[in-house]
Amino acid sequence: MRDRFARIVSIATFPLLMPTYALAIVFLCSYMHGFDAVVLWTVTSAAFGLTAVVPGAGIFIMYRLGKVTDPALNKQRERLLPFVITILAYFATAFYFTRLRAPHWMSAFMVGASVALAIAAVINLRWKISGHSMGMGGLTALSLFLAVKGYLVTFGFALPLGLILLSGLVGTCRLLLGRHTLGQVGAGYVLGFAAIYISMLI
Repeated sequence: MRDRFARIVSIATFPLLMPTYALAIVFLCSYMHGFDAVVLWTVTSAAFGLTAVVPGAGIFIMYRLGKVTDPALNKQRERLLPFVITILAYFATAFYFTRLRAPHWMSAFMVGASVALAIAAVINLRWKISGHSMGMGGLTALSLFLAVKGYLVTFGFALPLGLILLSGLVGTCRLLLGRHTLGQVGAGYVLGFAAIYISMLI
């Protein structure tokens, strides 16, 4: 039962879903919630396609070709190419936001995610860092940035605090499943938080 719950949490917080969750936070909790619903859904759908469907399709194709034995990328040596594909997809999303003339911090979020992934790809050559924790760190950084700037119209600082607690749950689940060590979970969270928060400040 415990392992089943941990798997469900891990699937629900799969790293490729994090940009979509980030947009949900932005469009539901910030001042942008008042924008036209059709526009918000269009932007979210496009971003989901770029950040989740495209990298996910790439991983699936690699799996079918035998280049990846585990679609969840739990094997350290199989992560490099999927990371590169995802980085390119994230940069494309940042460019898309720029073309839409979205707030600078939205593009900066995607650039920060790309930077975090690039650093993780290098670290991964020697050490398996947690992608789940990195994604949760990024979400926490986004929510804290919005709260500090006064851009949140609902929840306020309760949102980043809640995400910190959720991050602890996700990290615990990764430990229970034996996917990472405590150090790998912690390093992933710090990397995701720092890369994205700093990018959004610049």
